[in-house]
Amino acid sequence: MTAVMASIARDLLSPLLLVLVALETATGDPMVNVSGKIILGVATASSSEFLGIPYATHERWGKPVDMLLADLAGDTLNATAFGPCCPQPAAVYAPNQREACLNLNVFTPHPLPVSIAPVLVFIHGGGGTTGCSAQSLPPLYNGTNLLSRSTEPVVVVTINYRLSVLASLYLEGAIADNLQSRDQISALRWVRANIASFGGKRACACVC
Repeated sequence: MTAVMASIARDLLSPLLLVLVALETATGDPMVNVSGKIILGVATASSSEFLGIPYATHERWGKPVDMLLADLAGDTLNATAFGPCCPQPAAVYAPNQREACLNLNVFTPHPLPVSIAPVLVFIHGGGGTTGCSAQSLPPLYNGTNLLSRSTEPVVVVTINYRLSVLASLYLEGAIADNLQSRDQISALRWVRANIASFGGKRACACVC
């Protein structure tokens, strides 16, 4: 009977236990254990930031291939700086542009809420030709800005996806995919698989 009750309690408490996997390093910076992979982040006054996490790989004009955190080398992932932006005109304030740009950022309340929080996935604009989750002048898409103004706990995710000719080129018989949408869907699959470890409720996600 005791074993049965323990099993029931474990099932009921599992969402809360997922929140408690977030720890802090000796310097006070946050870290999260996601399926055995330690992700190191950065603490701000109102958030914990986990930046530049790769969610997929791709060849040029190829479909995105979902990336598992377990596929990354090493036991830890240093997620303390934004990943590269996708290539776009140089006039746009988007630093560090590279084709290998399929990465995302997770912003959680700091300290973490005592229960799992809804998730806001923000897909940047730009007409499919410009934009970046790390756009710097001003920091338009920084999730910490949203969290600092939020009256309720929420987990914010921002993503990068391929732009312009690298995403939308059509060549009959060779390239006929909407790669922007495929990239975004791949990022959403990552969120569904991993966001609970950051204190997010994957069944309560809003895409905007």
